[in-house]
Amino acid sequence: MNAAASGTVKDRRTAVIEVAIDIACPAEVVFGYCSDHTNEIEWNPAMRRVAKITDGPVGAGTRYEMQFLPGRPMIAECVRFDPSACWTVDGSANGIRSSFTGRVTPVPAGARLEFRMEIQAYGPLRAALPLLRRKMPRDLARDIALIKARLEGPAGPNPPEPDPAARGSQAALRAIKAIHTLAWFSIEGCMIYVLYTGFAGRSDRRAGIAARVVAAETLIFAGNGFRCPLTQVAERLGAERGSVTDIYLPRWFARNLPAIHVPLIVLATFLHARNLRTRH
Repeated sequence: MNAAASGTVKDRRTAVIEVAIDIACPAEVVFGYCSDHTNEIEWNPAMRRVAKITDGPVGAGTRYEMQFLPGRPMIAECVRFDPSACWTVDGSANGIRSSFTGRVTPVPAGARLEFRMEIQAYGPLRAALPLLRRKMPRDLARDIALIKARLEGPAGPNPPEPDPAARGSQAALRAIKAIHTLAWFSIEGCMIYVLYTGFAGRSDRRAGIAARVVAAETLIFAGNGFRCPLTQVAERLGAERGSVTDIYLPRWFARNLPAIHVPLIVLATFLHARNLRTRH
């Protein structure tokens, strides 16, 4: 059975993604591997870092610090844990709340693994929900297929050997980093212009063009799972996983870009809405 995935929008701020796959492995092994989210770094390419921050065995009340995006990490807690059957982990960060449920069912060939994720977005990020609904099923199907490959492999659930062919030259990596930085300065230049014209009361055609550039970048970022596509390109070329090495900016600044950017978008939207109201 290949991974079967689906995504729906539950309401205006909630997307639901479901995926399932059969694994030729005992149900208790599948459950033990998947319910411990410190293993997620092995099968979820979007995860940059994960650490268990509570003592004792994995179970209800276990908490994790997870980093998927630059910015503040997500604190996630296991709120349900039925051994060898199902578990639920809830977390929130950067305007996103998620609830992840895994379920393992014995089948004649081994076990059926099912994932269900609910994503709630708040503020400007709500506009990205339709994009997430289209993208996340593919990502979750990829993740569950990686779990199957690891558990069914001869060596069991171990990280794969690095693929030398996937590592590009340092020159190509430097080029990607330079392009990323140039794009960032261009987009942030538009952001500064939108803010300037908002404060100056000039909601004109040029401000509209700059606002479209900012909006397009924001939608691309959100539609790619809140991760810049150039980050993935840089990692395929050999950039260290989990670090912001694809952009020539101070590390602390690059890590907090989304947290800095979202309030600026909200402020610019307010200023230009105010300007347009005063014209009428």
